[in-house]
Amino acid sequence: MLGVSFEDARAYATWRTAREGRGICRLPTSTEMAYAGMGDRRCSFSWGNRFDQRFANTRFSRAIARPERVASHPRDESPVWVFDTCGNALEWVTDGYDESRNLRRACGESWGQARTDTLAVGGGIGMTDGTSSGETGSRLIWEEDGDL
Repeated sequence: MLGVSFEDARAYATWRTAREGRGICRLPTSTEMAYAGMGDRRCSFSWGNRFDQRFANTRFSRAIARPERVASHPRDESPVWVFDTCGNALEWVTDGYDESRNLRRACGESWGQARTDTLAVGGGIGMTDGTSSGETGSRLIWEEDGDL
């Protein structure tokens, strides 16, 4: 989903937790996002260490940049079977980015941008909690009771 602020994403996670009545639904940390993108490998992108614009949904991957459905770029699949960690949507994580300026981290880069420093798994940019655009979204983690 796109057009989501950090506040929206956190509220949705809280709502999902209450709705399920067990376990916890929450936003990931940047470390968890990095693991989702790389697994146990030490690389910069879900496909390896060399950036290739064809492998992720950024403004340089297609003739016309736009959001795409999940898994439209099969090379942007991590070793732990998570898609689109290096493109399509900036995804909110719980870590701060620049706390002195009240900026929160959003990881993964989006369809409308292409900065290799933010595309890199675990990278990201800083935005205020209320920021939302057609480029911001979220991924949630589900913890069963007693798990994790």
